[in-house]
Amino acid sequence: MYKRQVKVDPTLGIEGRLHVLERIAKIFRGADTFEALHMDDRKRIAGTTGKKLERSDGVTWRWFGAMSRNSSFATLVNNRPARFSQALECIPFAGPVTLEDYERYVKKFKAAFVNTPQSGGLATGTRLLAMKRPDQFVCVDGPNRKGICADFGQAPTTLSLANYWQRVIEPMRQTSWWLHLRPLDTIERRIWDCRAAMLDAIHYDPKEKSNKRGAG
Repeated sequence: MYKRQVKVDPTLGIEGRLHVLERIAKIFRGADTFEALHMDDRKRIAGTTGKKLERSDGVTWRWFGAMSRNSSFATLVNNRPARFSQALECIPFAGPVTLEDYERYVKKFKAAFVNTPQSGGLATGTRLLAMKRPDQFVCVDGPNRKGICADFGQAPTTLSLANYWQRVIEPMRQTSWWLHLRPLDTIERRIWDCRAAMLDAIHYDPKEKSNKRGAG
């Protein structure tokens, strides 16, 4: 059921989505830390690219969460990325991710927003997580929040970074599609490697205006 739903994504299409995630994985491998990356690469990961950079690259980096609406987040990504870098270092590139890893990440992520007009929230926090570990995390923001929360029987109005692990990650890890062994088929294997982030392909609703994409 999960694979069928992902493959019929009517928005960007399965290849477009996989291309974004696979390119970002390659960007991550290009430096030891997030902070050490070129600013444009940090923007690609963070979903804060503008149309000019996307046209130049030929890639819609803002799929899986466009975060430019949070101007404080965008500014920190550009000019003060050290705290985000420290936060991302709490999440391993491979292998299991624990609740303790996540809690350390959240603490450091929130600490980045010192004397800023806006704080970091669910959308911006989970965007970075989903880009580093698309097999473990999904970016939750306005256009997909209702669908993802409905999928896991949660209230969309109260979902936050504080309870995201308990309300999204824990129930996701109990599903048959997440627990499934890595497939042999090439396309299905690529989907499996990004299976948490690809929930956006199922639940993204461009008509959903209750929480605009990238606001938090």
